[in-house]
Amino acid sequence: MKAVSGVPTAARPLAAWVVTLALAAACAPVHSTTLVRSEELPALVEESRRALLAEVVAVRYGLDEHGLHSTWLTLEVEDALYGQDVPAPGGKLTVKLYGAPVTLPDGTRMFIEGTPAYEEGERYLLLLRGDSTLGFTNVPGLFQGAFRVWPESGETLARSLGGNRRVLGERGLEGWLDGGALTERQRARIGDPDAPVPYSLLRDAVLRLWTDGGGAPWRSDGSLP
Repeated sequence: MKAVSGVPTAARPLAAWVVTLALAAACAPVHSTTLVRSEELPALVEESRRALLAEVVAVRYGLDEHGLHSTWLTLEVEDALYGQDVPAPGGKLTVKLYGAPVTLPDGTRMFIEGTPAYEEGERYLLLLRGDSTLGFTNVPGLFQGAFRVWPESGETLARSLGGNRRVLGERGLEGWLDGGALTERQRARIGDPDAPVPYSLLRDAVLRLWTDGGGAPWRSDGSLP
């Protein structure tokens, strides 16, 4: 973790205690990028409480009401997979993440290495944890539970920010799908575990893992079946 600069010496013990509390509340382990534990897709889905494809329409950095470094993402939902508090497509959701990858006006900086730094205008499939008592959320596995999504050659493709091989395993996406339902073209398309995968098939795999684990898919009225 990067150090907090610009904090008076006398205030540092208190600042350190507050930071420790925030990290625990955010349910995010503190690692350097070289020590992040690999988590495959089933574990990421199991640890999440909501999943959505959304465009980042605004990013704001600052201190929250507790004085903790925070990033606020405003997301415009394109596809709602599961989660009772996920808006319908076209709706917006603002989430708060612990830390900020910038130096704030007071000269301080606090950021968990390995946490994604999201870009305005980009689209992501996000597997999000539930909110902590301090209102923080994040994707499981730090950057592994976030997938950048983009159009290419008439397809919509997706790749985990942690790399698809790391998240999908050596068998690739086929390992988490009903192989009998795949066409030969689809099977060939997802055969390389390092390559981006069609979003539609990744979506199917995520929903299959979620419902196999007893979860319910998203409904437009926000209720559970």
